[in-house]
Amino acid sequence: MVILFLKKIGMNIVSNKTLSISKAFKVILKIILPRQVGAILYSKYSQLFKVIYLKYDNEDFKKPIFLSDRASFYGNCEVESGVKVNGSASFNDVSIGKYSYFAGDSYFFNCKIGRFCSIGHGVTIGLHSHPSKEFVSTHPSFYSMTGQSQIIFADHDLYAGTAETKIGNDVWIGQNVLVKAGISIGDGAIIGAGAVVTKNVLPYEIVGGVPAKEIRSRFIKKHVDFLVKFQWWNKDEAWIRKNWRLFSSIEIFIEKFDKENVN
Repeated sequence: MVILFLKKIGMNIVSNKTLSISKAFKVILKIILPRQVGAILYSKYSQLFKVIYLKYDNEDFKKPIFLSDRASFYGNCEVESGVKVNGSASFNDVSIGKYSYFAGDSYFFNCKIGRFCSIGHGVTIGLHSHPSKEFVSTHPSFYSMTGQSQIIFADHDLYAGTAETKIGNDVWIGQNVLVKAGISIGDGAIIGAGAVVTKNVLPYEIVGGVPAKEIRSRFIKKHVDFLVKFQWWNKDEAWIRKNWRLFSSIEIFIEKFDKENVN
């Protein structure tokens, strides 16, 4: 019922050109239920309407979403409240957690991005791969039915060039970073500008370079273990506002909340 309702609304908002996302949100946010908010986005490539669900699982986190007019969404996308997308960005089959922001000029395919992530300018996540072993040629006409080129020899898909990429919570990804499809980047990790990530990144690990290699861990192991288990990003906004000053010192932060957990 909700989807049909949104489609009806969308028909009155979109034209033959790509939908101005900000205008659509302003209209739709005023007329549908606060806990089940959606927007119909028009794709000039597939000629289909796509639905983005904005999920609110906590009253304190009902913050507006800011999407640049140059942001495009395709496939099945899910966006939580408080997300901000600046400049030009393309999202295809992507889920985005609360309060993550994007600097722009980026591309994201088949990935999950956690909460409170900071994504720099020019980032690409979900780079497609081509077969480099066994296959005589790396050209997709020999293994893919997708139609990347104008000729196809294969009669079925023989190689999965894309896999879901997982970005944890509170992850900082610097400018012009490339992340291979299927990679997992742990909570709290930092990816240095210009890095090419081809292997998994551990929680709170700092990596950089081409290909990306470990530089150091942000914290000692016991602090990392505590933060991964504590998951402050899942706290409600009231808790974060009450305790935000403690975020400037890992020692004080853990001392306070480790004691509370013991008690």
